[in-house]
Amino acid sequence: MERRGIAQEYYILAVTDIGCMPAMHREEGNAALVAAGFMDLLMNEVVSMDGKTIKVERELPDSLEHLTVLYEYLKKKPRTALKMISDFLTYDISRMGQFIADTGASLLGDQSVREEKGGMLGNRTVYIPQKSAKTALAERLREAARDGGDMSPEDGALLWILKSSKNLDQYFSKFERKDLKARLKELKKDPQSLEMGRMIRYMSSVDDMLLACLMVGIIV
Repeated sequence: MERRGIAQEYYILAVTDIGCMPAMHREEGNAALVAAGFMDLLMNEVVSMDGKTIKVERELPDSLEHLTVLYEYLKKKPRTALKMISDFLTYDISRMGQFIADTGASLLGDQSVREEKGGMLGNRTVYIPQKSAKTALAERLREAARDGGDMSPEDGALLWILKSSKNLDQYFSKFERKDLKARLKELKKDPQSLEMGRMIRYMSSVDDMLLACLMVGIIV
């Protein structure tokens, strides 16, 4: 399977068959999509983190064009990760809507999604993940999560974001989730690679971001 971006793969697994995040934790889902896009920028060295501050380092490559809204926001001035997520969720809802739409539309090329009309009035374009794309991606993640499986930093980041946004359980059995928790704990102690170590360090920051959002009432 061709590797997509973290935000694209998160979109496939998190978005429902009506083209939006699950209603019970929609804000967490949207926040996690922003976090996934941030991880794409970070792991492709488009941005860097100096302490808690995010800085743009280079131009956005064509392969990450669907992250233009996030990139242009970060390019204006250095931001903290918490400020980034809170701004997308609360201060400009249209920005979040455009980010979701751009991520969904970027998956039309490989037919991972289908375009339909949805929303409350049925007049908004939505991008609904294909069941076959969900199944294939979930199976790849289950294989990566197994003891001895080949888990890339991107897989680790995606699994972590799915767990943090409460979108993991539908793809893993109770026993698989127990094994995954042990695997992530093991990797945290012994990252096995420099890239995996970076991913775990940054994903711990993402957990802190989402928790902070909950504490200040951004996510309800």
